[in-house]
Amino acid sequence: MAMSEATQIIGFGPESLWIFFGVLIGLAIIVVLWLDLIIKVREVRKPKVNDEQTIQDRLSNDHKRLKALEDKTKEQDKELRLILRSQMDILHHLVDGNGTEKMKKTQTDIENYLITGEVEERKE
Repeated sequence: MAMSEATQIIGFGPESLWIFFGVLIGLAIIVVLWLDLIIKVREVRKPKVNDEQTIQDRLSNDHKRLKALEDKTKEQDKELRLILRSQMDILHHLVDGNGTEKMKKTQTDIENYLITGEVEERKE
């Protein structure tokens, strides 16, 4: 009966106390989640100064890489032309037996490429 007398004196029982604390904790969690949401929304809406500079740096780096690839492609194109020119000279020589001067010039061009790494463009 001590429990019931305490309930009568205080005006509520232990079960009511647990319900009260549960509701209080639930409200606290809701408030914390709302505050966290508000903070994250403000961070997203806040303009970032570093973003524009980062984008510019990345664009600059991409431009440099594309330029390097373009230069490499041009160099490979010259190398391919040298190879095809040498094959064409060999075919001409095999077909008609002539063209030894072209073959000698192509041989010199290939030797120069192997030594210097540069291809000389030749128009015929």
